[in-house]
Formats: sequence, structure tokens, C-alpha cells
Amino acid sequence: YLMLGGTNWFFVSQVCLQFSFFMAQWEEYYTGILPHACGKWIGVTEINYGMGLVSIMNAVIDREHLYADPLSKVLPDSMISALPPSATDLQTRHLGVIIWATLCIVMVALCIGRVLTHVKQPQVMVSAICKLFSPACLAACPFLLPSDIMYDSARYLMLSIGLAYCLITVKLIFLSMAKMPYAVFQLDVLPMVLGTLWIRNDERLTLLGAKTICQVLTVWYLYRFLKWASVACHQICDRLGIAVFTIPHKKTKTE
Repeated sequence: YLMLGGTNWFFVSQVCLQFSFFMAQWEEYYTGILPHACGKWIGVTEINYGMGLVSIMNAVIDREHLYADPLSKVLPDSMISALPPSATDLQTRHLGVIIWATLCIVMVALCIGRVLTHVKQPQVMVSAICKLFSPACLAACPFLLPSDIMYDSARYLMLSIGLAYCLITVKLIFLSMAKMPYAVFQLDVLPMVLGTLWIRNDERLTLLGAKTICQVLTVWYLYRFLKWASVACHQICDRLGIAVFTIPHKKTKTE
């Protein structure tokens, strides 16, 4: 929407979205309630309508002119004089990311507060907080990379991190519904963390080499997600005696 490209700002917007969604499922895991709103004014419905309005607006405006303009050209002089020079040099799209990130941080803080209020045992509190280590590692990965590698490999870096978040979040949803334990540290984040550290610390690695690592990670996480989903679906179907896409054949007495 905001023409962020392969920059830190883009990955801030992606990480905020996926981390906050994980947090909502994490809260349901411990409280049994899936949050869908903050008070009466900000919730899933408002976000969906807001994204729809932004999409419609983007179709009729000059995005390059609006989002690339510095705040010094957009804000009134009274506000500009009250802001530091570093803030007025920011572009409109950067302000949009800051507002989005602030909203997500507030949501995450409220999630943590509700869970810690609901959970009474100290051991469970520690376990709950430790479960945030894995998504936090994924959130940190893109920001550990040099800016040139981040820009050149943005597409595959985005896909690999997104698929990794999908995998650990779907596992949390599944295990929450099944009333099963969710590991404090998810080993599925290790390939992403190790790949990031390799790219960051190997001085001999070229831009092409870094992109290849990100491509391999993308393929791996796609395979891992589909494999885990397939195994989970088969286990559920076998347990309930149902099928996903077909009606199972009823066994007769002779069979």
C-alpha cells in the first residue's frame, strides 16, 4: 500500500502484522478467548474496512506524490515547528508505518497484560513469556542483515519469514484447539535464524549467494508447512473418521 520496497520500513510493517496475529493466538491458548477488538473502536472489522478504504484510495490518488513527500510538505507549519528536523524529513509512508507499528505495540502489550492477569501460577507465567522467544527471533532476522542484501533479497526474505510465522502460528492454533502443550522454543525457527547469521557473518558471501540462501529457506518453509499441515489433517481425519475433500465410504457388516 505505502510503496515501502525492500527496506527496513517494509519489514517493520510485515513483522508487526504477523507478530501481533501470533500474539492473539497466544492469548487464546492461555485464556480460551480470541481477542478481536481493543475496546469498542479498534478491532478486526475496523482494520478490514480501513484496508479496503486505503485500497480504494490508492486507485484514485497519485501514490508516488503523496507517499514520497516529506512531512514538511504535508503538515501545517504550526506542527512542523514543534517537531525535530529528523521527524520532518520523514516521508508520509514512514509516518504510516510508525502509526501501524504503534497500534500493534499497544495491542501486543494489552495481550501480555491480559494473559498475565489470567494466569496465576508463576511457572505458567514464565512459560507463557518464553513462548514469545521464537516469534521474536523471526522478527529480528531481517534487521540483522545489511541493507543491500535486504533490498536485493527482499522478496524471498519476506516469503521465508512469512511462511515461518505461518507455520508456528498454525501449530499454536492447532495445539490450542486440541488442548495440547506448545513447546517453549520452536525448532522450526532455527533454519531462519542460522541462515540469517550465515548471511550476516560470512564476508565472502555475495548478493547472489545471500539471495540463494533466502530462496532455499523459502522452499524449505513451504515444504515444511505443507508437510506439517498434511500430517495434522491425516491425524484429525483418522481420529474422527472423516475425510477432507471426500465423503468416506461406509463400511458394511460384510466388510
